Amino acid sequence: MLQCVDIDKSYEGKPVLRSFSHTFAPDRTTLLTGPSGAGKTTLLRLLAGLETPDRGGILRPSPLRLRMVFQEDRLLPGLTVLQNVMLETGREETARRLLRELDLEAEAASRPDTLSGGMKRRAAIARALCAEPDVLLLDEPINGLDEALRRRTAALIFREMRGKCVVCATHYPEELREYADEITEIG
Repeated sequence: MLQCVDIDKSYEGKPVLRSFSHTFAPDRTTLLTGPSGAGKTTLLRLLAGLETPDRGGILRPSPLRLRMVFQEDRLLPGLTVLQNVMLETGREETARRLLRELDLEAEAASRPDTLSGGMKRRAAIARALCAEPDVLLLDEPINGLDEALRRRTAALIFREMRGKCVVCATHYPEELREYADEITEIG
């Protein structure tokens, strides 16, 4: 369980989150919605421990295997796609299965700089899923994908994470609603 308790966060004096409290259960998928600039990405970064709140706190169980898929794909350029996906686990069989399911099997030996934006996105998702996290934070995971790939990628993410905590910021709540246990409006 991740719990936000009365969180405030500002950047350069501009409030982004004010008195935000929420409990993210270990077996639920929460969609974060709201306009651009409302604080969805900030909340994910706070949950990941990449930022600290100005006020309030975040309670995290320990140990916790938490992974985040950022809006930027953050693949390591010196590694192949397969190496990027296997980075933390070394599970080649799982990595290859995820790449196959995300239509990236033919790109396993490619370097990230040869991939399209949508391919990089799917490789980053495969890497996070291959780590088998307890908590998966997703920042606009289906952006940059065509409609068929959005559906297939979403189905894979939520199938792999069934029974675990998923927090997903999205501008496509209608496409992800069927996977959500709850929808939380930010801002």
